[in-house]
Amino acid sequence: NCYYDLLLPARAAGCYEELLKHFTKGPLQKEARYFLDHMMRADSIEPQRHVIANFPNTIARKDYCGPASLANLLGFWGKWHDQKNIGAKLFRDGVSNWKMVEFPRSLGFFSFAFIGSIDLIKQLVQMEVPVLVDEYEGLDGHYLVITGYDDRKGVLIAQDPNFMEPVEITY
Repeated sequence: NCYYDLLLPARAAGCYEELLKHFTKGPLQKEARYFLDHMMRADSIEPQRHVIANFPNTIARKDYCGPASLANLLGFWGKWHDQKNIGAKLFRDGVSNWKMVEFPRSLGFFSFAFIGSIDLIKQLVQMEVPVLVDEYEGLDGHYLVITGYDDRKGVLIAQDPNFMEPVEITY
């Protein structure tokens, strides 16, 4: 459960080091190494602005913000999937956050849901890890991917699947 320890970087680093000992091959080892390397770098540098370069910007079909955001996220990591095919799997009984976590897992990715903070999202982005978020207004939810932040402007930078260009969300 290293992902819960991202709130405590020293504990998370120890957890990822343990993963590296147990998983010498495969996607978990690669992912643990990636997080550990970036965690150490992120701990020593605190930029006021960081944007993940070359994040995909596929526009969502009607009501496909979740599948389109997942398609963009998976494409960023080199596994391209069509939002229509993702939607076919996610919409069987309605999209839920759990299904949004499970779909990348079914492809071999390490994914998880968490309740975080702006600081945690910024730390992940600084480590070059885009963060899929579900924002709510009333009863309606909307998925988008946080790909950057700018402390000077007080904004998170997101790839909203309803727009080609990134959007800024005030925090």
